[in-house]
Amino acid sequence: GIMKQKEVNRLGSYFYDADRHGWPILGDIVFAIAAGEDIEAPDDAEALMVFLKMNFSYLKEE
Repeated sequence: GIMKQKEVNRLGSYFYDADRHGWPILGDIVFAIAAGEDIEAPDDAEALMVFLKMNFSYLKEE
């Protein structure tokens, strides 16, 4: 993200504890669930989106 001059991703930085160690997430993030050695989409992506938008007011759809 730094090399591509991406903006700070506030939500990604929050989940990554950037305020604790000082390294923010820049650019997009992907929500996934570990399934053994694979990763999968959340069971109810729509519900996850609603929850995140209700709890992180600065989020917006693009």
